[in-house]
Amino acid sequence: MTRTADVVIIGGGIQGASIAYHLARRGTTNVVVLEKSTLASGCSGRTGGVIRQHYSTPIVTEIARQARGFFATFDEVVGGHSGFVQNGLVLMVGQKDATALETNVALGRKHGVPVRMIDAREAQSLVPGLNTDGAVAFAHEADAGYGDGYGTTVAFAAAAKSMGVTVLQNTPATGLTIERGRATGVVTPGETFAAGVVVNAAGPWADRVARMAGIDLPLKLELIEEGVIRAPEGEPYPVRTPSVYDFVNGLSYRPEGDGQVMAEGNSYYKGPLDPDAYPSKPSDAYIEDFAVRLER
Repeated sequence: MTRTADVVIIGGGIQGASIAYHLARRGTTNVVVLEKSTLASGCSGRTGGVIRQHYSTPIVTEIARQARGFFATFDEVVGGHSGFVQNGLVLMVGQKDATALETNVALGRKHGVPVRMIDAREAQSLVPGLNTDGAVAFAHEADAGYGDGYGTTVAFAAAAKSMGVTVLQNTPATGLTIERGRATGVVTPGETFAAGVVVNAAGPWADRVARMAGIDLPLKLELIEEGVIRAPEGEPYPVRTPSVYDFVNGLSYRPEGDGQVMAEGNSYYKGPLDPDAYPSKPSDAYIEDFAVRLER
């Protein structure tokens, strides 16, 4: 059986769901989202969720600035629950990264981001107990925050569906129909969707989708491990304590509810990275290492 859509989006993560929502808001509702598993079952449901505007290129900085403004009113405008909490972000770096930090802060300020250089004393006042040993430069982004990647994805999808978008879970794209060098449809196990436009929003599977169109997409996968640790008794860690990007100790962390910290860093996993078989929990080596770094 063949159905027709104006747009078929391959991937039901936060990108695919957001594209569907924004198309529907602009009047294009004959849209189909194909998700091979369930919504946000890949990276979107496992993200650390830090919402920041601190980047090193103008286009990414501007995209992030606009996105942060969108998250501020997400629950009222889109509906659902994005989990957005504005808690700010403190960055601390050693000597080798000091110039880069100053450059990024200047770029952010040029784009209207409320970010500024601060000193160690102010960093410690913003994040009680922060160990600044080895750090020579600090910055504070006042309106940074964090959110819930799963909740945001589901909210986008629900709002899109309410405007007429079709969201099909457990429906993998198994092939594309190609005519005169362009994709004109998507094949699934049960039916084919003829489409005016096909969008590849498959995240870490995007190279596989690209190959269906004869395109070599040089995608590099990277695994970031995360863990949640409870703060010691008598040392509360409030939900609005600023997130920290600590380039001295190679760690980033943020509150995860009152009294808990979510920390993330480079992976200790040494096996091949297959998005269908990512490790489902942080390694023992990572848990031990990040606990030591976080204590420090």
